[in-house]
Amino acid sequence: MKRTSIYSTEHAQLIDILREWRLEVGLSQSEVAKRLKRPQTYVSAIEVGRQSVTVFQLRDLCRVYGRTLAQFVAELEKRLETIDQRPRTVRPKRSDAGKAKRTPQTSRRADRS
Repeated sequence: MKRTSIYSTEHAQLIDILREWRLEVGLSQSEVAKRLKRPQTYVSAIEVGRQSVTVFQLRDLCRVYGRTLAQFVAELEKRLETIDQRPRTVRPKRSDAGKAKRTPQTSRRADRS
């Protein structure tokens, strides 16, 4: 199963904000984890995108960084609007030249007759 939402551009913005805020207040991942009473690997997993966060976990992280959840949402929205305003590049259509044509396969029973 392909996982897309956690690796999306939007999620990358969420991660970037959290990492930037942690660095702004001068905390290591270990220090943040200690304040949250979680292992350092928890913070690391969030910051590399292996761990998604609930709104409650997000609120806890914001508090550690001296921010509010409302400030986080405002910053995220600002960044997402910037992304939405970027011109999208259109990929050229793939030509069928050089592609092998699919042919219906015969069943084994038909091959044996």
